[in-house]
Amino acid sequence: MKSTPCIGICSTVYGDDICRGCKRHYLEVIDWNKYSEEEIEAVYGRLDDQIETVLSKYFKITDYALLRQSLEKYKIRYNERRNEYSWILELLRVRSGTLKDVKHCGLKYLKGPIKGYKGVYSRIDAELFKLAQKG
Repeated sequence: MKSTPCIGICSTVYGDDICRGCKRHYLEVIDWNKYSEEEIEAVYGRLDDQIETVLSKYFKITDYALLRQSLEKYKIRYNERRNEYSWILELLRVRSGTLKDVKHCGLKYLKGPIKGYKGVYSRIDAELFKLAQKG
């Protein structure tokens, strides 16, 4: 079975051109299992570029090993072949409601003092959706 960026929140079944979960175009969702390895890598590359564009405004990775340890500690699945900013996105998606301080995850938040990351994740998700709609 091919790996997929799907996070189980598919909105293309409701008529969205861009999935609100994984940010793929609806034809990419429909045809995913027909895609060659090169086509899959191209989609992952585009998604990773978009994720890095948005998340690099919010976070700096200070310790890659600590980031990996945090993902493993919280049992968060991440694809080692993907950009590290996609790992941060997964961390936020799964833990934003309970995450208090990202420095313990090998990250520095670049936007100043903060009490929690749930709102940050919502802003990031909205920015990623807007970016995916552009291209």
